Amino acid sequence: NATFDRWFLFQANLSEQQFSTEQVVISIYDANTIHRNELIGNTSVDIAWVYKEKDHEIFAKWLVLTDTSANPGVQGYVKVSIVVLGPGEPIPQHEEGIEFDEDTGSRFNLQSLVLLPPKIKLKEYVLSCKCYKAENLPVTDSGPNPSSDPYVKIYFSGTKGKTSAKKDTLDPVWNEEILIPFYLPTLAETIKLQVWDKDCLLYTS
Repeated sequence: NATFDRWFLFQANLSEQQFSTEQVVISIYDANTIHRNELIGNTSVDIAWVYKEKDHEIFAKWLVLTDTSANPGVQGYVKVSIVVLGPGEPIPQHEEGIEFDEDTGSRFNLQSLVLLPPKIKLKEYVLSCKCYKAENLPVTDSGPNPSSDPYVKIYFSGTKGKTSAKKDTLDPVWNEEILIPFYLPTLAETIKLQVWDKDCLLYTS
């Protein structure tokens, strides 16, 4: 059980379309001094979903951590508060150290709590995304035969998947199915798709 007690502030100028698709992704790592840090689990929240909530926030909510790339199943839980505000909107105020019990509606002091597993009933599902083809993609690789090496990335609920890369084409055909496991309840409702170019030196753009 780890207590971080940290606040992070991010400022961004987003279009309406960007606002509807952007997410807050929270990742928990195991810090190593010699080897690279290892992912324990992550979770994501749609910022548009948070903005629709009362006072544009979720306050002291338990979120499920998963790492479907290596370790199936729940990897733990993280309790967070997230606020999404527009220009001039006030920051919600809460009494220091005070939280509400969601079941009874009563208040209790956070400092008197021992961290316990949250009471969350989870159901496991799989999101199936079928990528067929793309047409008229822009040229990203210069040279004697300008072209691209496109592939698709798909993000949902803190997990991502991708197709294979198709070499030297602006009209790729994948016909591939990407399976992304996730758990309900989830605070992510947006499926994000991106088309990337894979270069020979493993640099993507």
